[in-house]
Order: sequence, then C-alpha cells, then structure tokens
Amino acid sequence: MMNLVDSKISWIGDIPDSWNVTYNKYIMYKQKLLKAKYENDNILSLTQNGVIVKDPEDFSGKMPQSYDGYQIVKKGNLLMCLFDIDVTPRCVGIINNDGLTSPAYSQYILNKEDDVMYYYYYYLMLDNDKTLLHMAKNLRHSLSEIDFGMIPVIEPPYQEQVKIAKFLDRNIPNMVKIIDSINKQIEVLTELKKSEITKYVTKGIYDDIESKETGIQWIGKIPKHWDIFPIKQHLNVHSSERIFEDEYTYEGIPFFRTKEIVELANNKPISVELYISNERYNNLKSSRVRKDDILISSIGTIGEVWICDGRDFWYKDGNITQIDSNELFESKYIKYFLKSNAFMEAIKYYESTTTISALTIEKIKRIKIICPPKAEQKEICDKLDKLCENIDELIDKKTKQIEKINKYKQSMLYEYITGKKRIKEE
Repeated sequence: MMNLVDSKISWIGDIPDSWNVTYNKYIMYKQKLLKAKYENDNILSLTQNGVIVKDPEDFSGKMPQSYDGYQIVKKGNLLMCLFDIDVTPRCVGIINNDGLTSPAYSQYILNKEDDVMYYYYYYLMLDNDKTLLHMAKNLRHSLSEIDFGMIPVIEPPYQEQVKIAKFLDRNIPNMVKIIDSINKQIEVLTELKKSEITKYVTKGIYDDIESKETGIQWIGKIPKHWDIFPIKQHLNVHSSERIFEDEYTYEGIPFFRTKEIVELANNKPISVELYISNERYNNLKSSRVRKDDILISSIGTIGEVWICDGRDFWYKDGNITQIDSNELFESKYIKYFLKSNAFMEAIKYYESTTTISALTIEKIKRIKIICPPKAEQKEICDKLDKLCENIDELIDKKTKQIEKINKYKQSMLYEYITGKKRIKEE
C-alpha cells in the first residue's frame, strides 16, 4: 500500500513517501551558448504547440535584422520562457531539433539521474494552472535564473519518472488532438458566422432584387436602392477625453478599458477595477456616451463591438473608439457591419502589413459603409440575431467540451506527476 506524506509544497500537496523534495537547481542547470555567425541553422520558437522550427519563408511576427548572436540549443533539452509570463502563451517546451533560438529564452539541461520528459510535464502542469505566473516577480512578470533555481520540486525515483512520462506520452497527445479537432470546428463555425453577416449587410435578405456595382472588390454588388458612403460622411467617430492614472479612484463612475469592453461585447460579466470621481465625470468636456452609441476595441483584442446600454461610465482614450448613434442607422446594423469581412478587408487595405495593428479613428472614418433603408436594416438585424444565436450556441457547446477535456487533462497531469495515482505494472 502506498503511503503519502506532505511535500510542504503548496501546489503539490501529498506525495509518496519514497519520493524526494528538492530545489530546481539540483535537478537542472541553465546553459547559454551564443553563435556569432548564422549559418542557415534551424530557427526554433517556443509556441502553444511546442518548440517548432520556423518556416524561413514565413515573415509574420517579429523578425530580427539578423540571427547572428542567437542562442545554440540542443535536442532533448528544455526551453523555458521565464519573462512576460503573464502574456506568454506557453512557458515550457521540449527541444526536438538542434538549432538556434532567441537569447531571451532559457535552455535547461537535466542531470543524468533525472528524466527530461517527466520535468517537462511537471512544468507544463505549473504553466497550465498559472503557478509559474504567481511565482514571477517585477513588472515584467519574470523569473531570474536564481529565482527559478529556488523553486521547490519533487523527485521520484528515476524509473518511476520514466514510467510516468511514458504514460503521459500515450495519453496527453490524444486529448490534444481532440481539442485541436474541436478548435477547427469552432473556426469553421466562426467563419460561417462572419460569412453570413457579410452576406446580409452587403446583399440584404431578398434574392430577387436589382443590384448595382460599388466598384469595391470586397463588397461587390449591393441592392440598387441602397446607399454607400464613407463612414465620416454621416457618422461621428471619436474617442474619449483623456483620463490620467492619478485620477483613478476606488469608487464613483466605472472606468472601462479594452478588457471590460471585450467582456461586455461577448455578454460576459465584468469586474470593474478602476473608477473616476463623480466630480471629474461631470466636468468632462467630451460628449457623454449615450444609449445605443457604439464602442469598438481598437488595440489589443481588436474589433470587438459593444452597443452601450445607457449606464454611466467613462472609457480609456486611444484604446477604444466611439461611433455615435445616428438616425440613419440601427446601431445593431452598424455593429454587424463592423463585424463583417467587408469591414475587416477594408481596414486591411489601409494597413502596410497583413496583420491589423490598430483600428484608428482615421482608418474607420475613411471606410465606406453600406446604408440600406432603416426598415431593411431592422429586418437584416432580426435575421442575423437568430442565425448568430444558433451558431453561438454550437460554439458554446464545443467550447465547453474543450474546457471539460482540459480540466481532465490537467487533473491527469496533477495526479500522476505528484504520485497520487500510480502507473499499474504491465
């Protein structure tokens, strides 16, 4: 019978009494060797999907001027991202190819008496439940080599480490494949929703109607009796008056950042963290945000749209763009147009890269918006409300499936990594 003892590590709990508790610095050590001159080596990157070899023809993301001075890494070692842990999608990976990677990463080599795959899963467990983030220090949410070395770890006997790692090797990838499959289904549904939104805001709900050319590639023909004009011609696009950090208070009028707008746009509950005083709010010179005005997240999570519900609040200038409600438009129609492929393709047209960096006020103003008669706008919105609700229900079901699998995967990691469940002898 297995006897458990308290490991005295808060995130581990009880472990088998035959296991040791030690510090990370006694399990692994950091090695950093730089290569002065790049010679067509593999360039490796730590991603959500592990340590991958970058495609030399892929120029997306941040590109250095040169790979000279990059770090030499070896197959079979751990690659750790121990900085900006709060925003890093993945902090640990196994290096499966020799090559070079950014000097910002940390390469760790395990001692001979320990199994690298066991400790990969150990730190994957800590990364998944954000334990590493809670250990991080300073504004960059980072761990120094000394900090990382002083993290307490458990050390099962070597053969048991190998057995646990092999068990997880057999089971974890299957769950990852299922999650990837469901994510692809969600992507298809999301694209279907965008496609349907685009169809209805550019073509309407009636098939047998005379149309006219717009001369715009991403819009094509629209019903003949509809108008099209630059947004700035009939809509007021602007941002809020600036609020400085020393004006934040602990009570008063809620102050929304992109985070809150994104949550409101997705019908999620918000937890307000910042406020401004009632006096400051009453003295603001800019126009109030009225019911049915539209707010768009412009930086970070780009393109989320919320129709204001009449509550009192203020929002962060620059990060959020406001479009005032207008008698020509149903606010919901404007929201659907802003969520359409037609709008996003127009924004991309004015970008110097294929990735949208920000939805600036000037970019939005110059986009041409399609304007059906208001009665048709309402019909379009009613149709899209039902269609999007059905698609969103399907997406929600699949999202919950992923959450359930992830919860089971994390439970499996925890129970076997910490020895609360043991591998049966084959």
